[in-house]
Amino acid sequence: MNLKTILLIALVIIALAGAYVWFFVYNKKHTNIENEKADYKVTDIELVKEFEANFDSAHKKYNNKVIEITGTVARVDKVGQGDSLSSITFTPSAEYEILCEVYSKYHKDAQALAGNDKIVLKGLYILAEEPDPMFEASGSIKLKKSSFEKKQ
Repeated sequence: MNLKTILLIALVIIALAGAYVWFFVYNKKHTNIENEKADYKVTDIELVKEFEANFDSAHKKYNNKVIEITGTVARVDKVGQGDSLSSITFTPSAEYEILCEVYSKYHKDAQALAGNDKIVLKGLYILAEEPDPMFEASGSIKLKKSSFEKKQ
């Protein structure tokens, strides 16, 4: 093979890779979690008990699933540089906390929440970390793209 043939093949491969990225990654449909039906509906206590009983099994069950959690707010934090995002935290046990990043359009409503408010929150489960007794660190369960409504 001569140099022109090798360069032509390389150019075709680069063009195909670029087309793949543009078609399947860049144009990927963005889902709006608040309009999705929840795959699972649990209380904050039930969710933590599942992770305490069998961490790996619970992680596999909820991985990339929409979860609706009913629970009591422990705290609300501002997230990010512009302080336009909020994170709602549930602490149903001493071993785990549930951290939920909410959509920016819920930022003001989230900041108005107080500790001990009861809410129903829906979000996308992304990961969990087991407690680390060596460093006295609690475990965490994390959700993103969350929406919520206050429970009466």
